Amino acid sequence: MGDVGDFWKDVRDDRRRRRAHWHECPDCSVRYGTGTLVPPGCNCRNCDWRAPGQRGDDERAAKAQLDAEAKQAAADAVNKAARLKLRTCGCHGKVFKTITARQHHEANVHEAAARKRLERSR
Repeated sequence: MGDVGDFWKDVRDDRRRRRAHWHECPDCSVRYGTGTLVPPGCNCRNCDWRAPGQRGDDERAAKAQLDAEAKQAAADAVNKAARLKLRTCGCHGKVFKTITARQHHEANVHEAAARKRLERSR
């Protein structure tokens, strides 16, 4: 998909995120079967029911959600880097699948090498 398709996908996702904070009019849901979606702090166009909240609450909520997602992504990146560091051998720089595998490697390879060095020096 090209850049234009990605742009419009992002626009649709942003609209969905903002509309998640809208309210459904209770009078219209009784009268018509489905309620009119009303932004926070605005009146229903059919029956003048006022939605709770203030104007702009949906934009503020969407922005807060995006900020929270960005913070979570940054925290995930830091945690991934920390886990990678724990799985990397300090001597060789080899990356293992698990921390336990690195510990076994260091116990077997590095301790055996240290013992051989001690034996040679005697």
